[in-house]
Amino acid sequence: MFDPASFSYECPSCSGWHPAPFTGTCPSCGFNASHLSGTHLTDFQQRKYEKHTVLLTGSNIPLGPGQSYNASFDHSGDALLGDLVRFAVTYGDKGYVDSVHGGHKVQVRAAFVPEIIGTGTSYCSSGGIACSGVCLIAPQSFQWGHPIPMLDEWVAERFRGVEGTCASCGTNTPFGTAFCESCLGDIGYDWSVTL
Repeated sequence: MFDPASFSYECPSCSGWHPAPFTGTCPSCGFNASHLSGTHLTDFQQRKYEKHTVLLTGSNIPLGPGQSYNASFDHSGDALLGDLVRFAVTYGDKGYVDSVHGGHKVQVRAAFVPEIIGTGTSYCSSGGIACSGVCLIAPQSFQWGHPIPMLDEWVAERFRGVEGTCASCGTNTPFGTAFCESCLGDIGYDWSVTL
């Protein structure tokens, strides 16, 4: 059985390593994830939060100009956002994506959970696609950091050829997959027990 105390996570802000799970505040630098879980938001973060919770108001999820993917948290994902953020910081794979405005790379933390937390759309789909992943965009930034629900297709395109590692047994997994199928079964497919 997986023991969170046997795992260490890297703080998005100071890059220090600490025993799992992430509790919401880094014990070294004081990094706090409130800006990622829907509280203490800047104007930019409030707009992003509203954009990615559009399903809560019953709207369709549009693709904006130049967008290939878009997704929104549903009621379940929104209610679990604090735990999803802690899970992604603790067990999510670290990667980098191009800044929307170009010129530099932006850190992300990505993690899938075994339940539906939102719905998305893509340029190659005709209807809603279930989301079971959360991606923290620029998690270290109190000004620009924000969470988004994550589609499998987006991960497959952005992180083609990049592998993750199972937090329990260390085997290679697809990027963003915190636990392999076997280890996920060992914890009863209940990701919350790792927190």
